[in-house]
Amino acid sequence: MQQQVQANQQVNTVGHPVIVDVFADPDPGPKGVIFSHDWRFDPGVGHGNTHIVLPAGSGSHVLQFKLHDRTDLKLEFAGCKSDDASQAMWVGDGSYPTGPGNGGQIDLANGHCSKNLLRVEDANSGDACTLIYQLWFDGKNGQVDYDPEIRNGGGGTVRTSSSFTTLAVAAVGIALVVLVLLLSMGKPGQ
Repeated sequence: MQQQVQANQQVNTVGHPVIVDVFADPDPGPKGVIFSHDWRFDPGVGHGNTHIVLPAGSGSHVLQFKLHDRTDLKLEFAGCKSDDASQAMWVGDGSYPTGPGNGGQIDLANGHCSKNLLRVEDANSGDACTLIYQLWFDGKNGQVDYDPEIRNGGGGTVRTSSSFTTLAVAAVGIALVVLVLLLSMGKPGQ
């Protein structure tokens, strides 16, 4: 029950870093690898292999991608030897990136890239948008990529209500309507 209550509560995520564990597993296909990820706010619980969602009004967030290479491909973030985050991540605003770019939201110029870690900042500002990004990896068989999404809520206000609060207010409203209807009908026999 406690987990259900926690799942229904809105967590204050303003400014919290986002940790993204990227898993590279062996695959018999042509790339030799299949990717998945698990993301969470720090501190927080994992959200699994789903879109990263940054709430409206929560401001900028540091995104920290940690590579867990469970293949024999010796994968590492592209550009890590020169600490160039723009080689490790391409970003498109609403469309699949076809070349280097930041989607108008990701600060790649001040990012950090090493063998197993990519750290960039997402402004999460302006209008809500969906960022489609590619993470690029170098390995013994050449470059491979992984392309999940970030859903930026933008610069709107932070919602602090929870699903439980919304349900409680709705229940009280319905009870008041029923009470008014019963009182307006009067007592039988009058």
